[in-house]
Amino acid sequence: MKLAELRQKQGIKQTDVDGFSQVSVSRIESRSDIKISTLVDYVHACGFDVEIKAVPKKKKNKEEFVLLRA
Repeated sequence: MKLAELRQKQGIKQTDVDGFSQVSVSRIESRSDIKISTLVDYVHACGFDVEIKAVPKKKKNKEEFVLLRA
C-alpha cells in the first residue's frame, strides 16, 4: 500500500497530517526512498503503528524477526 493510500484510508487530508506541512506530506508521499524515522513519524500521524520484519528469502522457514516496532 502506498503512503497516500494509507493516509486516505484514514480519511485524512494532506493538510491535516499532524506535525507535517502539506508540502512535506506531498514530498514524503512521492518519494521512492525515505528515512525510517520520517516514515515512523508520518505513519503515527496517520493513526497507524510501524513494524519492520526480517524474513528469510527462502520460503522453507516462516520464521520472522521483528527489527523495529514503533
